[in-house]
Amino acid sequence: MNTTKLVGSTLYELHSTSKKFNLIFNNLSSHLSDSIRCYAPYLKSLDKK
Repeated sequence: MNTTKLVGSTLYELHSTSKKFNLIFNNLSSHLSDSIRCYAPYLKSLDKK
């Protein structure tokens, strides 16, 4: 769980100002791997826009 939180927050830090933020979120949330899909909620929860 800590790793998922760390990866999600790191992805947010790297891509929060990117124009492709929503695309990255969509790709993560629809990924075949459930481990990868778990990153999407952390990424989105940090997005206060």
